[in-house]
Order: sequence, then structure tokens, then C-alpha cells
Amino acid sequence: MSEHLRDVLAALVDREARATKAPTDLEHEVAQVRRVVARRRAVRATVVSALTATVVLGVAAGAMSLASRAPEVPPALPSTDAPPTTPTSTPTTSPTPSATQVPSATPTETTGSTPDAAEPSAPESALPFSVVQLAAGTDGVTIADRLRLRSQPQVGAASTELGYLPTGTTFRVVEGPVQGSGYWWYRITDLPASAGVVAQQGWVAASDLDGTPWIAAAPSSTCPDAGFDVSEPTATSLAELKAGVTGTWVGCVITPWVSPYEVTFTFRADGTYSSTALSMPDGIVEPALYYGLDGDAPGKTYALKDLLDDSTGVGQIDVVFDVGTVVRGDLRNVRLMGDRLEFEFFHRSTYGPLVYQLTRTGPATTG
Repeated sequence: MSEHLRDVLAALVDREARATKAPTDLEHEVAQVRRVVARRRAVRATVVSALTATVVLGVAAGAMSLASRAPEVPPALPSTDAPPTTPTSTPTTSPTPSATQVPSATPTETTGSTPDAAEPSAPESALPFSVVQLAAGTDGVTIADRLRLRSQPQVGAASTELGYLPTGTTFRVVEGPVQGSGYWWYRITDLPASAGVVAQQGWVAASDLDGTPWIAAAPSSTCPDAGFDVSEPTATSLAELKAGVTGTWVGCVITPWVSPYEVTFTFRADGTYSSTALSMPDGIVEPALYYGLDGDAPGKTYALKDLLDDSTGVGQIDVVFDVGTVVRGDLRNVRLMGDRLEFEFFHRSTYGPLVYQLTRTGPATTG
């Protein structure tokens, strides 16, 4: 065989060998790729399974934690039926006065019933305000017998007793009212020698715990007619009382809170009235009825309802305020004595008495 032929045969054999080997190598590479892909899928599945297990375990743990916790109780809402706070204020000319006043005709302080009977701490029944209102620099007078004068505005060992003031003792107000031991106190001075106390200055309680006053404003010279003597009533029937009250009157009003001052009233037969304060003591300005408006105003009406066995009348009177409010009060002990008239006024049937002593200046009128 020639060398050329031999070379040709060798080339054919080599080509055949390569043709035979190529598919084998390709299949091997494909198989290897498949194994890599399978391993990656296995790894991915393992990771996913691990993550899923972690999430499941976390959710289970959270559920167990919530199950083990006691349910929270919401805080209770505040009560809505708590009693309202009592305002602390003083007598005023507003529709809702703050002074709880009772008749001052018989307030007394005896040896067995005195401010000292209270404990040093304020009792629950103590009034949140002073029922007696006296300004510093004004004059007052005791309206209870044996009223203690003390060195401090309180009871107990820390407050020395300086003596007792009889009824009718006049004084000058220095300061107050100040609360202590459940009472309201005024520091007073200019006591007369007849008072018989060991000091010319000290503290007195303004009223009892129930509001009964022990001191009051002293009568003022601006109303010299305050306190005229009463006489027997002249009206023998309710009709006579109604007819006799109509007309214009002038005189003085005596209140538990300020010095007496001069007023005028016109009572008309149609049941309306007008009232005006003519002069005021100590620079204080108050209406004729201490509350409400002076002059004429719609709603200012009065009515006499009955004549009692003692020939004194009772009735009602409406007080008008500038806010358009009408508040009804009581007329008590209405005593007609010819050309003189006396009656008591209680605002809201509670605050008073305001005692009016008037003299007729004009004839009866029909309106």
C-alpha cells in the first residue's frame, strides 16, 4: 500500500473517531448540566422549606404567647354622678346669690352655745362663704349677746379669748372675712369702753355654722329713719291691705349685709311696681331690693296673697335682672299702719330678711 493511501485511510479513521466521540462528550455535558440544575433545585427547595418552617414556628409561637396573656380590661370611665362643687362666693346682686341668710331677729351666742364649741378643724356643715359681708373701713354692730373676741381667726389654744361683746356693740372693720375652724371671721377695732374687753382689737366670728348672723352693718346716718317703732296694723281684710299698699312710699331698708339705705317704692293696683335706691352708704351701690334692677322694667310685679290672723300679710314679688331673668321672692310680715308700711323681703324665699320701713309720700294709684 502506498504511503499516500495510508495517509488517506488514517485521516478517515481519525474523522470517524471524532464523529463517534462528539455525541458522547455532548451527552456528558448535558448530563452534567442537568445534575447542576437538579442540585440547585434541591438547594432552593431546602431553603424554601427552612423558611416555611421558620414562619410556621414564628406564627405558632406568637399564637401561644397571645393565648397565654390575660385579656386586658379597659379602664373604667369616670363617674358622671359626682356631686357638683359648691362655689365659694359672697352675697351678690346676681340672680343666684351666694349668701344663705336666715332672720337675724334672735341670733344669740350663749355660754352653752358658742363658736368655741366647734373643733379646730372645719366641720362638714361649715358654710363655704361668709353670710355677712362687711368691707374694711366700715362700721358694724353685734346682734348676738356674749360674742367672743379672739386674738386669732380660729378657735382652740392658739387663739386667746379677749372677752365677750354684748349685743349692740359697735366696731370698725379692719379686715375679713377670713375662714378658720369652720367659721368666717372679721378683725375689728374701735370698740367702746363699755364693751369691757381686754383689747381694743381682735377677731369675731360673723355667724353660726348654720348661717345665723352674729354681726351686721351698723346703721348709717344716711338713713336716719331706719328703725321706726311699729304699731298695730290698720288693715282688717286682704282687700283693705291691697288697697292700702298701693301708692308711693319712701324710707329705709335694713339688710344683713350693708348699712341701711334710703329707697322709694311705687306699688300700683294693677300688680306692677317700681323701686329705686335714693342714697347708698359707704359708696356701695345696690338696687332697692338689693338684687335686680331699679326703676321700671317689664316683669316687675307683686301680689298680696293672704292676711294672717295677726293682721299681717304675705305675698310675692318678682325681681327682674338685666339678663332678662325674673326671680320670685317672698313678701312676709306685711304690716300696714295707716301711712306707714313695713314688710320683709326674702330673695328666692331664702336670702334675707331685708326689712323695709316706709312712709307714704303719694296717694294710691291704679297704674
